[in-house]
Amino acid sequence: MKKRNKITMDGVLEEGALMFHAASETTALALCSALVMLGMHHEIQEKVFEEISSVLTDNTHNVTLQHINQMKYLERVIKETLRFFPTIPFILRQVNTEVKLGSYFVPAGCDILIPLAQLHRWPDLWPNPSKFDPDRFLPEEIKNRPRGAYLPFSTGPRNCIGWKYAMLSMKVFLAVILKRFKIAESIDYKRIEDIDMDMYLMGVAKKGYRIRLEDRN
Repeated sequence: MKKRNKITMDGVLEEGALMFHAASETTALALCSALVMLGMHHEIQEKVFEEISSVLTDNTHNVTLQHINQMKYLERVIKETLRFFPTIPFILRQVNTEVKLGSYFVPAGCDILIPLAQLHRWPDLWPNPSKFDPDRFLPEEIKNRPRGAYLPFSTGPRNCIGWKYAMLSMKVFLAVILKRFKIAESIDYKRIEDIDMDMYLMGVAKKGYRIRLEDRN
């Protein structure tokens, strides 16, 4: 008979804290970054607004899964935001077998760190990497990139189990906000280069995410 692991209050608190940080704070940070990006790029924001208006044709703010599935451009905006600002700035993996990387060999058993922020701006993978361009995530563009070029939710058997829910929740939030409000230019940032990130467990803008909302009505 297998011995069951003893459940302790400390263990419950640890799991609860992990769920809170992994599920809530990461999504909130991604949404903050998306709002800042939309405030910087008004022409992109207007395209998103036109798409939302064409999908949500009545006055209701109730966004259904059917609505969400039609918001392709909004999804590309979120993905491009996560390219610039992955909420988890790096991932750790252990090498099971020897791997050759260019002229280097990584022996089995080594722990490696993959810096996502640098990977997502590597010019060999992303032409003109400093430009915010949601069309990088058109289907034909995705097919032309290596599979591991974009890892905001990690990949493989240890990828983020909640990535689909995260994308759905972000699209709902942004659709409701952008249908009613226009995102004005950020108070603190005029260019992407102005955003200084603190990279620790999560990537957080050092000056925060102050934005201004303008009523569209």
